Amino acid sequence: GLSTPENLFPVTLLIPLPGVKLGLANIVTVFALYQLGPLPALCILAARCLLGSLFAGNASALLFSLLGGTLAMLVMLALSRLPGLSVYGVSIGGAAGHNIGQMAAALITLGNTAVLGYLPFLLVVSLFTGALTGFVSALLLRAIENLLHNTVGHNAVPVHVTIRADAADGMLTIQVTDDGQGYPPAVLAVLQAGETGENPPHVLGLHVVEQILAAHGGTAAFAQALPHGAAAALTLPL
Repeated sequence: GLSTPENLFPVTLLIPLPGVKLGLANIVTVFALYQLGPLPALCILAARCLLGSLFAGNASALLFSLLGGTLAMLVMLALSRLPGLSVYGVSIGGAAGHNIGQMAAALITLGNTAVLGYLPFLLVVSLFTGALTGFVSALLLRAIENLLHNTVGHNAVPVHVTIRADAADGMLTIQVTDDGQGYPPAVLAVLQAGETGENPPHVLGLHVVEQILAAHGGTAAFAQALPHGAAAALTLPL
């Protein structure tokens, strides 16, 4: 999961406060909330918390994950229903909710209200970590929106689309596949040649996806899915 590569970033060297992290794992929650809906996002959150506690090997990790993640989800769900509020605002609210939830877990675990002194500082940090999470989430949502529009616009019949996320070696990869007619060979040839001239809309939409990823140090690769359909792999550094 994203919490593993997150540990490679020593944020506490810059902000010497206990419990301060980038919150990269919340990218999955934000993405799932916007793309899949509240219930699937909640299920993914629960699975992530359970798996994280198993790897950590202690029950207190589960308490911190569940309280932080659940409150973050509830806050983001409420904020996402507000008209005009962008994914950045929703993500910042989720980061603040996560810190408040983990502070509640600390109160339960330690039985000492002294830890509440950290809360104002953690809420300030939430502005930056939440904005970072919102930035990456908005990037992924925009790129995938372009892929989905491309799929719908270039298939005469309804198709099934599968979206899968994986994190390994400090890279986040989003795989989007469908069971439609796939990319025409001429389109793949243009993309592999890196041409950006006078291209049909099918190619231009995919070039936009490439440009979004490239602008932020990522890559987009397109291929034919088996036995038929289109496949796209979006990769971003964590």
